[in-house]
Amino acid sequence: MVLFTGKRRLVVKPPTIYNTVLGFSEDVKYLGLWIDRRLSWKKHINMQTSKVIGTCWACNRMFGSTWGLRPKVVRWIYTAIMLPQLTYAAVAWWPAMYKACHRKTVDRLGRLALLGITGALKTTPPSALEALLFMQPPHLIIRDVALSTAARLQLTGTWREARKGHASLLTEERVLLGSLSNGGDAYKTECHPHKRFKVNLSTADTHAWAASKWSPPHGLVWYTDGSKMCGRAGAGVWSDRPSVEKALGLDPHATPAQTELAAWRACARIILARQHKGKAIHTYSDSRQALRALLKHESGSRLVNDCTELMDGIATCNKLKVS
Repeated sequence: MVLFTGKRRLVVKPPTIYNTVLGFSEDVKYLGLWIDRRLSWKKHINMQTSKVIGTCWACNRMFGSTWGLRPKVVRWIYTAIMLPQLTYAAVAWWPAMYKACHRKTVDRLGRLALLGITGALKTTPPSALEALLFMQPPHLIIRDVALSTAARLQLTGTWREARKGHASLLTEERVLLGSLSNGGDAYKTECHPHKRFKVNLSTADTHAWAASKWSPPHGLVWYTDGSKMCGRAGAGVWSDRPSVEKALGLDPHATPAQTELAAWRACARIILARQHKGKAIHTYSDSRQALRALLKHESGSRLVNDCTELMDGIATCNKLKVS
């Protein structure tokens, strides 16, 4: 039993169950997170840092200043193995980084990793190595991880803001909070067990197309495409029957798969606006990743859920095939 309080002098009579006195504990471990009675997160930070430093010393046997693993591989070990261990559940305990003692504890790990990557002398200042490798100190990485987690929870509607504590993160970052109000692709998971449209992932059409023997099927044929290049993203919809051409400018942070899904969503909206009934409709895309996303029966992507709902609406009164 843990009595959560910040008061130093507090006399509380411990409860009893069947004449057995229950003692108070100073901390408790829950889902890998050490929670102390004052919520200072001191034990959790010390435990996680010690664990990651142990991992660092275990990996230190594989490289030295002039031998062993290449610096690129050592940096990957730091960013892909050690930092995820350190930043576990950072969205809950990131306010502890306001204290210099906690920042000093976690920055010990960064110094060891930087010395292992560069092979520099132990007297080299960590700030110089961070500037050389273009890397942030661990206490700033912890805040960035917490910020990305809070943003993801905000988009899914499971984040509750507060004026104080860990839930005040997005309130402090007002610029980010304003951009989140526009929405993103993350969304709560929705299930689509029964789809009215058909998704074709076979490669037969692709080979026939490459051999120039492919001919469009009977009915209404639509083509969609999305791309990302040189920091710019866009999508397009084209059809000869009926004659439609539409180009879309997308956010530069969109992934190639998201550009394909955005093109499908725009195409589905155009088809729904025409109010076809009893038609055979075919849509074609060159993204197998986007097709696989539509094949899944559940999704946490806003774009995938929108495309599924719109295409189900089309297939209610028509025969729709997505390839």
